[in-house]
Amino acid sequence: IGSHLAERLLAQGHRVTAFDDLSGGHRSNVAHLIDDPHFDLVVADICEPDAVDTVVAGADVLFHLAASFGRAGGDETMDCLHTNVHGTEVVLEAASRHGVRFLFSSTSAVYGNHEPGAILREEDSHLLGSSRMYGWDYALSKMVCEELISGHADRHRLRTTCVRLFNVVGPRMRRNVVPTFLGQARRHEAITLHGDGEQSRCFTDVRDVVEGLVRLADCDDAVGETVNIGSRFEFSVRELAQHVKAVTISDSAIETVPYDYEMVPSRVPCLSKARRLIGFCAVHPVRDSIREIDALDDGGGAPDPA
Repeated sequence: IGSHLAERLLAQGHRVTAFDDLSGGHRSNVAHLIDDPHFDLVVADICEPDAVDTVVAGADVLFHLAASFGRAGGDETMDCLHTNVHGTEVVLEAASRHGVRFLFSSTSAVYGNHEPGAILREEDSHLLGSSRMYGWDYALSKMVCEELISGHADRHRLRTTCVRLFNVVGPRMRRNVVPTFLGQARRHEAITLHGDGEQSRCFTDVRDVVEGLVRLADCDDAVGETVNIGSRFEFSVRELAQHVKAVTISDSAIETVPYDYEMVPSRVPCLSKARRLIGFCAVHPVRDSIREIDALDDGGGAPDPA
């Protein structure tokens, strides 16, 4: 997401500094931007206060996109909680010191496990599942971050917006169900679905996400708000696999595999607040997103249970 956002901001004439430890991101994502005199890449950890403060001190707007996913328990869960919660605390303290506009990328996962077909509104309750099941560490970390942001906004008058993103897809995204399926299809391996594959998601093209982020940054009425950014292009994971097969003209079988985390049947965003604040509407169908990823990327990637 960050590389696409950087492209958009540079095209608008802004100076952009990308801050990444490259543990999940890749230098190749911004290789085409390195020679731009208005772009800088700083390779460092968001848990390092001095490195963060140096960058934030020169900023007007800060898009906080850095996060670790966890989901596997043990060390991964510990890394997820440390990076996401402590890292956000470090970034927030710098933003508060320097009074920058602050946008935080939260996630639809914070809504938890609602009834199938529920339309998720920003004021809805969070219904997380059992702590004995893997998969809730990422959602929990983002919920804590939202509370930290609210506290900094109140104490330091920090101009914040929490943006809950719904299943972003697009080129350069390696840890996502779409590139995983594409990699399997290109290799003519079985496309593997977790569970029965009937769980559904609203997949959102990264170009629509960037449009939403940029508009929210410029919207005074969005300060202090939590806003869903997503699409209403809802597909079951099985339907997604079938679209991938069609795009790649693959003879891969579609198979199901067991899973050891709590399966959420659907996540559908209410987008009325985003429409009211910034006139937001996702316009890129997921089929087009799949074609573009297939054309530009080499597939593969680690599974991201949807």
